Amino acid sequence: MFKPFLAGVLLLAVTSVAKAEVLDIDDHMADKIVSICKFVQGEGHPEQLRLKGMAWCKVGVDYLPEEFKRQKKLVNHLYGSDSYKHLLQKDEFTSQLKKARRRIAEISLGM
Repeated sequence: MFKPFLAGVLLLAVTSVAKAEVLDIDDHMADKIVSICKFVQGEGHPEQLRLKGMAWCKVGVDYLPEEFKRQKKLVNHLYGSDSYKHLLQKDEFTSQLKKARRRIAEISLGM
């Protein structure tokens, strides 16, 4: 039950971010996205779900409009750690990043 909930929350957050031109993203929503990024980075989640969540969160925050510099900076700092750099060497994680980037691009193009 926990896994589908987290996946749904992440998908909703990232979809909302990807449609930044359509939806009104405010500071509150951007702060929620940062909270999700912190949550998925935490220990105790199944590894595959954690990797997928971190990939979607990182890519989603990259798509936030420039007016959310504070939130982008928080997430970039969070994901700038050595543990994140270590994840970039994992094939499964880089695969999740590619999938997230591709899907968000498709969503933003209305596909």
